[in-house]
Amino acid sequence: MSTVFADRIRRAKDLNRRSGAILREARKGPVTVVTEGAEPVVMQRRDVAARDALTRHWVLRLEALIEHLQGRARAVPKEFSWVGDLDRLNRRQFADELVARFGTAARGGDFDAFEQWLYEWEVASEVDRDAGLRRALISATRRRSPRR
Repeated sequence: MSTVFADRIRRAKDLNRRSGAILREARKGPVTVVTEGAEPVVMQRRDVAARDALTRHWVLRLEALIEHLQGRARAVPKEFSWVGDLDRLNRRQFADELVARFGTAARGGDFDAFEQWLYEWEVASEVDRDAGLRRALISATRRRSPRR
């Protein structure tokens, strides 16, 4: 049989005859099961399916934000309204890092680290928004840094 997107293609009736072998194949990579007159079904490892579902979830959440950062959408998405509080340099750095950080999360499945990264930027936006807080942090940093 032919392959699509590196899937192994199997017929549904083969599941009755060779289910063990097909399940072993599905542990190694996706297997597409086709039935005449019905949509194909993909079998794959649960961790891969979960990572793919989480990646799709984040793509949908980030799409409007990326469009905004690229200047193709005027409004910052409500969920990421804090991005509007970042100063110009921080906003540029955030935009430069966003796709790479998301790509790392999608490849490795570690969206907790990605969410932590977003949270750290949200905290940075609070500092950018509050000039008094920014001055206090700069002052505290200068007091702690060794003099040369």
